[in-house]
Amino acid sequence: TPTGITLKAGGFFAADIFSQNEVESIADRSISQLELIDTFDPENIAELDVQIKHVGVELAGNANAIQPLHAKIATLKEELDALPSLIACQDWTMRAEIHRGRAHRRYFLDLKAGQLHADHDVEEFDSAFEGKFCAKWGAAPRSGWTIHREADVLHQGQTAFIPDFSFQHEDGRRVFLEIAAYWTPEYVQTKSAKITLFPDAPLLLAMPERHAKKWSELPRHVLLFKSALKINAVVEALDRVAPASPSKDQHDRSDNGRRLGGEMSQAHEPMHEPVSLP
Repeated sequence: TPTGITLKAGGFFAADIFSQNEVESIADRSISQLELIDTFDPENIAELDVQIKHVGVELAGNANAIQPLHAKIATLKEELDALPSLIACQDWTMRAEIHRGRAHRRYFLDLKAGQLHADHDVEEFDSAFEGKFCAKWGAAPRSGWTIHREADVLHQGQTAFIPDFSFQHEDGRRVFLEIAAYWTPEYVQTKSAKITLFPDAPLLLAMPERHAKKWSELPRHVLLFKSALKINAVVEALDRVAPASPSKDQHDRSDNGRRLGGEMSQAHEPMHEPVSLP
């Protein structure tokens, strides 16, 4: 009977994909059939010859997302073209040995500075969400807070963590903002493990409300939002993570008040011992 296989978008699979001519060739040659299966039963050769001609595979999803994992190194040049920041550097070289296909042929790829050109702008943000938020905040300070993109590196042992944004206040306060925009188990586990390493850092984690339940344990400072990060909500959260210290003027006014209060209390003290009336 014909065999049908449906592969949904987002799934992972391992497969060898052959053209129609290759499939027909495999069906006609027993030696090729032996290479495809581990346990070979000679009595099933005829049935296999028939069924292999009726195998259908339907790929449901974006064809651009389908890549043979074992041959990713063969796309090295395309990946380098997607890294214009690397290509723009000076005096770099790269040599790769590529093993591809069943023929066990060896290919060598040599690249050096000047052979590839970055003819497009460097992508500044990891996602459109981050880009829109940064553009909305703007270059000017908001309530004294100025935004910076990936400006700091946090270190803990052998782990380095670069928050998405850092905010610098005019009075010297500094807060880091990390946006957890995805919800896959692997993403949540990796992100949570990194954030847990920096419990004392002034780090604010922002995430959609619907994704919060995916986290087994949320960090101390969390900002939940529905669909977009509101500027006012972020400003309030920054002030909660790093509260403002009393200013020098406030200290002076407080000290003057205490001194004045003490002098007034002394001035109202009786100048002599009270006299008891009979």
